[in-house]
Amino acid sequence: MNNQLIQQTLAKLITNPRYCENYDSLKNEIISTLNLSADVANMLDSFYNVNKQKFQASARILKKSRWDDIKASLPVTTGYLNDDVLQSLWESYLSHLQINSIVSKNPLSESILFLDYAEKSNLLSSLDKQIIKYEKTRNEVTYDHHNDFTVYSIINRNDNEPIDNLNNYKIYIHSCFRIESFSYNIPAILRNTSKDDVETDNTLILFFKNLKKEGIGTIKISADVKDLLLKSFESNSLEESYTYFQNKLSLQEFKQLFKKFEQIGVLSIQQIEK
Repeated sequence: MNNQLIQQTLAKLITNPRYCENYDSLKNEIISTLNLSADVANMLDSFYNVNKQKFQASARILKKSRWDDIKASLPVTTGYLNDDVLQSLWESYLSHLQINSIVSKNPLSESILFLDYAEKSNLLSSLDKQIIKYEKTRNEVTYDHHNDFTVYSIINRNDNEPIDNLNNYKIYIHSCFRIESFSYNIPAILRNTSKDDVETDNTLILFFKNLKKEGIGTIKISADVKDLLLKSFESNSLEESYTYFQNKLSLQEFKQLFKKFEQIGVLSIQQIEK
């Protein structure tokens, strides 16, 4: 039992550089927080003192490896923020972790925790934080999709096939989708790759599992389209959905909008089996 506790404590130390590098000064906090018995504390102390240099070296290698893996999950952020700022945020994130903090072994999962921390940082401007929020949301949707093991029956329909009777069709959109509001037009800013003269622009962005290809897609939408998608997601048929919007859209406009979304992979128009 003691050996198991030692292994668990060492695992926490090696994934938490602040405690690993400053073991002597933080030893009492480690023992108290993890509620270690005197025997386990003595065994930990003995192991650390004998293997200090190798253990700290391993912790530094793991720290770099974790950061490299996390950056691979942050293509938007790494392409937008200065490397020094990102590195500073990473060091700050590690420093705020407690010895009993749960460290995810999944880089995508830890990237979400890191971005959540970075979004609150005083080092970043309001625009920087919105970029962070954009990537965090995309990674959360990706994570939700990867962890959804539900088997869905999707019948691929020819995009050019006409939609005749709305009562015969419903939409399928993967449940991981999210609609988030931003105070800047993030897609446009990322295309321009410039922070100069950027004005606020309240924007709604749909994050969705692309049904046409791998990965998560994003698209700017209006408040009306948001309402339409949410209502259609809950409706049993396109006819039911259209009843809520027939005063805003003609039948032809309604069909064209859904066919456009189908073409870009947002959703699939499914024929209802009767």
